[in-house]
Amino acid sequence: MVEWAESKDFRGCPLQHTVSELTDAAHPARAIVTVSESGSRSVFREWTMAAGVKDPKATARALVVLFDGAVAGSEVDGPQRASDARWMVKKLLAG
Repeated sequence: MVEWAESKDFRGCPLQHTVSELTDAAHPARAIVTVSESGSRSVFREWTMAAGVKDPKATARALVVLFDGAVAGSEVDGPQRASDARWMVKKLLAG
């Protein structure tokens, strides 16, 4: 995430942009976003289970919030938001 936010081509998350631009929940593009987001959540759950945290599902949901916030914040403030999120993720996964 930090490396992505530091890249000169970083423009934020296309999925977040899609949802903000296409407000009709029935729009076909929103279905693609839902599938993609579901995959991301699965990866975060795998990571939290592998880390052995007490509540992997809740921790995975927190990782989603951190990721989404880091992406959106990095669009505004630069990669420091992603670095801050990475710091918090390390804390969460360490238990």
